[in-house]
Amino acid sequence: MSERQRELFDKVENACRALELDSRQIGEDEAWAIAEALKVNRKLNDLDLYDNQIGGAGARAIAETLKVNTTLTDLKLGQNQIGDAGARAIAETLKVNMRLTYLNLYKNQIGDAGAQAIADALNVNTTLTELALCSNQVKDDGARAIAEALKANKRLSKLDLDSNQIGDGGASAIAEALKVNRTLTELDLTQNYLTEVGVSALRRSGNTTCKLKDVDRQWTAVRAREYTESQPSLNSQRTAVRARKYTESQTSVTLPTETLRFRSELAAKNLELAAKDQMLATKDQMLAAKEQMLAAKDQMIAVKDQMIAAKDQMLVVKEQELQQLRSELAVEGYDDDYEDDYDGDHE
Repeated sequence: MSERQRELFDKVENACRALELDSRQIGEDEAWAIAEALKVNRKLNDLDLYDNQIGGAGARAIAETLKVNTTLTDLKLGQNQIGDAGARAIAETLKVNMRLTYLNLYKNQIGDAGAQAIADALNVNTTLTELALCSNQVKDDGARAIAEALKANKRLSKLDLDSNQIGDGGASAIAEALKVNRTLTELDLTQNYLTEVGVSALRRSGNTTCKLKDVDRQWTAVRAREYTESQPSLNSQRTAVRARKYTESQTSVTLPTETLRFRSELAAKNLELAAKDQMLATKDQMLAAKEQMLAAKDQMIAVKDQMIAAKDQMLVVKEQELQQLRSELAVEGYDDDYEDDYDGDHE
């Protein structure tokens, strides 16, 4: 293990109850060390790894460990770039882990494939009560898979799907699931691609147990993220016009003109916020790149220091060889003088 890996291993191995390791620039190698420590720790219940860079490989290492760990109940892996590969690994663990109750996978670039894998796990998992999949890339197919899982799952009570790409099709599938599910108490679908069609389907589910968070604000004509990715230079006025045109094209939604205007203005504000988020994300990437460059420079300096130390050792060896040679020459010179003196005495 490297010095950093050993440090994290010791910290996790000796942790009790809760441990916060958020925003520590933990990568795949460090995640492996954490996973190894979790195999021997028997006291840690809550682990927070939010805002690191463990990636899919790091998620797989931790997921494998959770197949044997029997103490961890809360795991926060938000903003770690685990993607669908990492989500699939965690899903496999959820099929056998009977201890984890809270799982946060916020902002991890998880799409339909990852959501479908997690949905498969929810079909058999009997311990997870809270799941956060907010700010990912889950679309209707992923939402439909989760909806099917909700029909069978009898344990999950809180589900956060905020800020994904779920449309009316996915919302309608979830609404059908809510007709039979009686364990879910909180569902967040805000900031998705829902129109009044999807919202109405959710309202008509007849489920009196589940609270739909901010259901009246579900409608988001076109997500601000899509706009900013395709048209980063749009100002608020042009964005509002685009959002208004979208709502006017949805003939199945009959809303008052004043409401449409307010919602268009809200979409414009969402655009501005999304643009700021992108700017922050870009700055974070630039900062991470700078830190990587500095780390590489430090490594190069360390290598150069090692080379200098090696040269110093070589100089010491050469100096010893030189001293040895001088000693040998001095002895030979003494012998020659002795022979000359001896010959002179006998002439």
